[in-house]
Amino acid sequence: MKNLDGQLTISKVSSSNGEKLIRIEVKDNKSRCIVIEVRCDLLSFAEAITGLAYVDCKIEFNDSGIIGKEHQVKDETITFPCHRYQCKNEEDWLLIVEGVLAPYEMEGWKGRVEDADNTHKRIGKIPKKGFTSMIRFERYVEE
Repeated sequence: MKNLDGQLTISKVSSSNGEKLIRIEVKDNKSRCIVIEVRCDLLSFAEAITGLAYVDCKIEFNDSGIIGKEHQVKDETITFPCHRYQCKNEEDWLLIVEGVLAPYEMEGWKGRVEDADNTHKRIGKIPKKGFTSMIRFERYVEE
């Protein structure tokens, strides 16, 4: 077993269909990801915290491989040759974005493709060259 620092949250969740659940989340401090989420009904939770063992529940476990790794983030100013609306279809736009981001995606860095089309990330227009945007890159590394 690996020892990690984390955070625990226990919350009561109510849905529009009247269902009430208890949700327990454990979050890894390094990766800032949820490691596990446990859900059960109110009665099952009450039984568990008052000593009944092996109460049924639903579990979601993060098996992405990034738990315990440090989450690193950087922003890069990147020039795109055209705007999305200038492309024939979504696939063409994605190919252009992936091609422009590829030289920056080394050593585990992965750019957020959606930032290319986010007008809030737009820095400016370049005549006959498209535009520049601030793109967020992320990676998870072992320390």
